[in-house]
Amino acid sequence: MSNRPARKRRDDAELFAPPPHANAAGHAKLMAALAKMTADEIFQMSVRSGIYTPDGQLTPEYGGAPRKKSAPKKRPTTSRRRAA
Repeated sequence: MSNRPARKRRDDAELFAPPPHANAAGHAKLMAALAKMTADEIFQMSVRSGIYTPDGQLTPEYGGAPRKKSAPKKRPTTSRRRAA
């Protein structure tokens, strides 16, 4: 064992204090609105904002799997006949 004196434990809040928010009033308003929402409402908002897909997966921009490239649509072929 060490002969060092035991350090006083600090609260977690003392160990990590986030920096002041650049828009504290807007951030507080958003957090209050989120606190009033249901989990489904928050999820639907994240789908509309492009964070999640409707099936619950992260979009590629937020670390999800890359989107599959769809095959290009084929144009309908029309036969061009010469007028006789």
